[in-house]
Amino acid sequence: MILTIVALPKQAYGDADTARQLFDDVAPRFQAIPGLRTKYFVGGTHSGGVYIWEDRAAAERYLTPAWSARMTKSYGAAPQVTYLDVPCVVDNTAGEIQLPE
Repeated sequence: MILTIVALPKQAYGDADTARQLFDDVAPRFQAIPGLRTKYFVGGTHSGGVYIWEDRAAAERYLTPAWSARMTKSYGAAPQVTYLDVPCVVDNTAGEIQLPE
């Protein structure tokens, strides 16, 4: 399992109402991405997302140079992408601990 953090400058999504509308519009698109388990839209110091992928190959199939170019054009800044291995997950909602292979 791989976690990616995609960070853009804070102003990338605009104010809270604009961001909420954007998330409502685009969130359904993420349901069809192969290998994507979960996506969190995030804000604060940066705008962006936290993605949980089946594996790094799935993440790299989506987070391509063409994707980066589209993001840069849309938001006026290049996304910064960090890849992290996920050796263990504690899911208190499901009441389980996962040790992915």
